[in-house]
Amino acid sequence: LAVFPVSLALGAMLLGVVAEALQGFEEPQEVFVHALERVSILKDLPFSTCGRLSGNSVEEIASYARFSDHSGIGYPIILSADLLEELRQGPFICEASGQMTTSFADERFSPSTVLLIPFNCHFFANGLFLFFDRQGHPERLAGISFLIDQVVNMVVARLENLFLTRELTTLNDTLQEKYRQKTEDLVRTNERLQEAHARYPAVLD
Repeated sequence: LAVFPVSLALGAMLLGVVAEALQGFEEPQEVFVHALERVSILKDLPFSTCGRLSGNSVEEIASYARFSDHSGIGYPIILSADLLEELRQGPFICEASGQMTTSFADERFSPSTVLLIPFNCHFFANGLFLFFDRQGHPERLAGISFLIDQVVNMVVARLENLFLTRELTTLNDTLQEKYRQKTEDLVRTNERLQEAHARYPAVLD
């Protein structure tokens, strides 16, 4: 038997951990937060975030920072026109200081490279995941980009599943309400027919 490579085993473990975790959450915000947390911890990424693109700026949806508990850290995030053009083709890795501006004020974290993965779903259009790595690891994101892209696909699939479930629940509730109203209408119609039938002998007399 061939020896299963350690990197593939770790990748499969990450996908399994994320998949298992995502099934336990019903709110989109929770799905994002826990996916970002697990990727950051298991792949040793200091900061992961996702947001919605509005022009050339990213509006935060959820974030996970290993070095801070403050909300909104790193934001605002502004992307260059060239980077926006690159993202039209799909995931892209760039220098953190070259094609975007951030507001990382904490000296414990100085980002070097960023993996950007665009996404769309019914809950969020023009979405964007950003995975930041620290200085001294210029090639690491490229090595794990495919794996992280698979995680993003799992997140989007879970969000679409939640959306469809909610839509089906709403549709079912609507159909049940229509059925209830139709039943009440039939009951009232039947009562009127019975009243008319009861008056019929009197009319004949």
